[in-house]
Amino acid sequence: MPRRLRILVADDNRDSADTLGILLRESGYTVCVAHGGDHAVHAAGAFGPDVAILDLAMPQMDGFKTAEELRRSFSGAVYVAYTGLTSSDLRAKCETAGFKYLLRKPAELDEIESILRMVATDRYRSSA
Repeated sequence: MPRRLRILVADDNRDSADTLGILLRESGYTVCVAHGGDHAVHAAGAFGPDVAILDLAMPQMDGFKTAEELRRSFSGAVYVAYTGLTSSDLRAKCETAGFKYLLRKPAELDEIESILRMVATDRYRSSA
């Protein structure tokens, strides 16, 4: 049986970050909520995320820079872009930056859990 994923949620919108954190905890995941990119990088050191769900439009350190910083220590983590931004080249930009998944705000919990199940399945297969 695979262990539960450790999920880092980073969003400068406190309500959004806290609500997603609560929902994921209620689904049985271990969650660390950060209210900004710099906070996410700092918190990740002790937390050791398997998955990082990062808002792209955070001030000071956006989701792209946050992912870049996190990847230095957590290259094996799966990065999920979480954004309300829209542009024709956003998916390509996210892929280039190393995000495996792109979630548009507001995302449904079912959609998020579907991604987390895929991540867990991939990790279980690679460790078996």
